[in-house]
Amino acid sequence: MVKLTEKPSPITTETVALSGRRFSELRHVDGKIFYTCADPTKNKSFAAVESFATSSLSSDITPSVHTPATSNVRSAVHEYGGGSYLPFEINTGETKKEVIVFTDFANSHVLYASVSDGETSKDEVIQIYPPLSSENEEVKKNVRFADFEFDHNRNRLVCIMEDHTEPRPENVVNTIVSLSLSILIDEVYPKAKNEPLIEILAQGNDFYACPKLDPTGTKLAYITWNHPSMPWFVTELCVQELSSPAMGISCFGKPKVIHGCKEKELSDGGFSVAEPRWSKDSNLFFLSDNSGWYNLYKWDGTSDEATCIFEKEADFSSAGQGWVLGLSPYIVLEDGRILASYTNKEGAILVIVDIDGNIKEFSRTNIPPPAISSLCAENDSTIYFLGGSPTDPAAIWKWKLPSADEESGIANVAQKILPSLDPIKANLGSLEPFITKPNLISFPNKRGGMSYGYYYAPNNLSKDLPKDFKPPLLVKVSFFSLL
Repeated sequence: MVKLTEKPSPITTETVALSGRRFSELRHVDGKIFYTCADPTKNKSFAAVESFATSSLSSDITPSVHTPATSNVRSAVHEYGGGSYLPFEINTGETKKEVIVFTDFANSHVLYASVSDGETSKDEVIQIYPPLSSENEEVKKNVRFADFEFDHNRNRLVCIMEDHTEPRPENVVNTIVSLSLSILIDEVYPKAKNEPLIEILAQGNDFYACPKLDPTGTKLAYITWNHPSMPWFVTELCVQELSSPAMGISCFGKPKVIHGCKEKELSDGGFSVAEPRWSKDSNLFFLSDNSGWYNLYKWDGTSDEATCIFEKEADFSSAGQGWVLGLSPYIVLEDGRILASYTNKEGAILVIVDIDGNIKEFSRTNIPPPAISSLCAENDSTIYFLGGSPTDPAAIWKWKLPSADEESGIANVAQKILPSLDPIKANLGSLEPFITKPNLISFPNKRGGMSYGYYYAPNNLSKDLPKDFKPPLLVKVSFFSLL
């Protein structure tokens, strides 16, 4: 038996516990980048919504915090959460207010709004559900909210509402609803304006995700599925016709299935659809794994079938696709171009698809981090994303898109603008030799296909150890690998 001499590791429990801030859910509104941040040095790692102005970027960004120190901006819809907040501007008739709707994990049945007039630095927190001013039969006591969409045509909020009044899993009710925001406009309870507090837009299935309104406010796209299917197996993309904004909000007819078929099981040819996005001209884009890979598709609003706009043996999606809300694996720019990312053996690749279907790909030369997520656009020429690697914690990056006459080889290089931790204070250089880089491995499964995983080989073992020495092996299994 080999007796090992204890040697202190530079990676201590304090190093792991204070490994840096965790960013997620990047959003852009009117010259500001918003994100949630869990900071282990503050608030016991509770997540807060922060922002910084894109016009004043420097090497020392001082973010503004918009949610109370006691709040934990996190949702629990579908249990895995995501889609916990949404920033937008609301027109009050005379002025505009900057609003951040968010859900607090500790009080998931309450929906809050952090409101600013844009002139003062202080945000006022208003409870928008349940209303404080009324006891009403519409108000439910045990609900959860997530995946928000601002209906600017009606000044209402569209989102997932999950009703846990009957807490047994089979009795939980998932719906898409339209929620009144009148309390933010004139402090009048909706009933006083003859306006429904909550209007149900989609119901009847077990799960809903990604509600997206078209620019006219007359079509609602969403993803839905039922037990026992998982969202990465069989889902449907539906479009529900809505009334014109001048008539309030109500549904017309049955939802139209654009892609997918819930009647089919996986073995019968069922497939998964995810992440719908409308363009400015009301084309509907989405991801589908009909080919075996999550590729980009487009529906023009009238055709019976959607078309694949970029077929590739790669997934244009993140690892949490389908079970985490609020993801952003691709974006539709104002000028109609699509900016998306997929991953190959070398890491993440950014892709631009123009309105004519021409494709440009950008890899490590332009996008240094091998892992990227949470894409958002400031305009048609600047994007932001989260990027990191096994040895470099995720940070917020900025990239200037190449102009039409630039070749991919001479395009700009993305810049890290907000790191999750100070590399000097953290002394990452001294820790890197002790951090193992993962190796992708594959092995056959019982279904005749291949399962995949990451192998982290032991690093920095003492040279004094015998050649046949076998260090402990820790195996962490996800149910993905068992399918």
